[in-house]
This record gives sequence, C-alpha cells and structure tokens, in this order.
Amino acid sequence: LSPSYRPFGGFSVFPPVIKNLLIINVAVFFLQMIANNLMLGGQPLWYVLNVWFALNPLSEGFNFQIWQLITYQFMHGGFSHILFNMFALWMFGMEIENYWGPKKFLTYYLLCGVVAGIFQLFISPLFGDSPAVTIGASGAVYGVLIAFGLMFPDRYIFLYFLVPVKAKYLIGFLIV
Repeated sequence: LSPSYRPFGGFSVFPPVIKNLLIINVAVFFLQMIANNLMLGGQPLWYVLNVWFALNPLSEGFNFQIWQLITYQFMHGGFSHILFNMFALWMFGMEIENYWGPKKFLTYYLLCGVVAGIFQLFISPLFGDSPAVTIGASGAVYGVLIAFGLMFPDRYIFLYFLVPVKAKYLIGFLIV
C-alpha cells in the first residue's frame, strides 16, 4: 500500500480539521482545569482566561474583545460540556468534512461559531437575560448539525445504538 492510500475512497474517520479541533479543544479544556488552581497577579487564572478569551457581553463592566468571537468556541464549562460537543462534532462533522474538504469545513465551522456569538451578544439582551460570559463550541456544532440534517436528511442515526431515527427528525428535535 502506498503511504497516500486512504481507505473507503478517501473517507477518513478522523479527517484533519476534526482531529485538530478535537486536540485544540481538549488542550484548552486541560488548560482551563489547571487554571482553576492557579493565580495570576492576585486574580484566579480561570477568571483571567474568561476576561480575555470567553465571549464577554457588550454591557458595561465586561471586557468584550473582537477575537473572543473565535476564542470562546474553544473553552468549555465542564467535562460533559466538552464531551457532548466534541462527540457531536466528530459524529456529524466527519462526513461533512470528508464531503466538503478541510478548508471549506473549517471556514463553515468557525463562521457558525462567530454567527452564534453575534446572536448571543445581540439577541440575548432582548430577552432580558442578565449579562454573562459565554463559552463553548455549541453554536459551531449546531451549525454542523444543521448542515448534516440538510445534506443527509433521511440518514438513520441510531440512538443508544438501538433506535433508528432519521437525521432530519433528530436534528430538528435537538435544535428545538
């Protein structure tokens, strides 16, 4: 076999962007866990990370920076948060990345996260929510879910490896 051979006609279970997103998200998560126990300039390091890299509201008293529309996507609030986001990214995203290619997939993924962040900044206050920082890849992952549901609406997804549900119904339910 040649070194460039890829099984399944080019299909990869861990395409490059998915693999790198998983690695980056897990590395940042471990950094956040370490930051819970460290201080920086008299402030807890987790607080400093949130001030500079979580998506801060536009409200007075918060430190919104434009780069936070990207960086917040790589922070997570706990083990179940990162586990479910990364599992959904892998499960639904690998087929889309294999179909679209790495560059288009990465652009789409990050753009979905940015748009979700903009919605959080501008729509959330309209509902009277108190301002708070936002973290997580959920907005980008939901964009991937929507793309999967639109591209493969009749594909069966097996809940708990037993119950077959068409993608359009499962993803529609998850979005609602």
